[in-house]
Amino acid sequence: PGVKELIEQALEEGTPPQSLVKDGLIPGMELVGEKFTKGEYFVPEMLMSAKAMKSGLTRLRPLLIGDQEMKVGKVIIGTVQGDMHDIGKNLVGMMLEGAGFDVIDAGINVSPEKFVEEAKANPDAIVCMESEFPDRPDGLILFEDATGVTIPQNQIQILDTGLIYTETA
Repeated sequence: PGVKELIEQALEEGTPPQSLVKDGLIPGMELVGEKFTKGEYFVPEMLMSAKAMKSGLTRLRPLLIGDQEMKVGKVIIGTVQGDMHDIGKNLVGMMLEGAGFDVIDAGINVSPEKFVEEAKANPDAIVCMESEFPDRPDGLILFEDATGVTIPQNQIQILDTGLIYTETA
């Protein structure tokens, strides 16, 4: 059976959707990442695994975000320019939606200019930038270098959704 079938089976057995993500999908992708690092898996296996996880998250999304009538805030989330990964961004976006945030998905490979444009259009939003590259420069430096425009400090949040961690700006 594939991911969809296993998720359906687990849901029928009463497993909470959050557990399926936390105890199933995320550890599965961590294992794939470890095997990739060790040279046991290659790009095709990574892509297949990412597609499987995305399929699982698509099925779980309505259960994770629930019915939110009252929003607690707004978030702009996107993967930084040069990064084509979106699993961490999508997972964090769903968790934020589930917590009551209105999430604006800027997408992947988002230029600093696009983040600035979104921030200006949504001055009440927190801007979240995601990157899977451990050697990426700070997203704020990218903003200033590329645009000469800064986003107000209270609007910036660098999120750890994968391999790296940057302190809050």
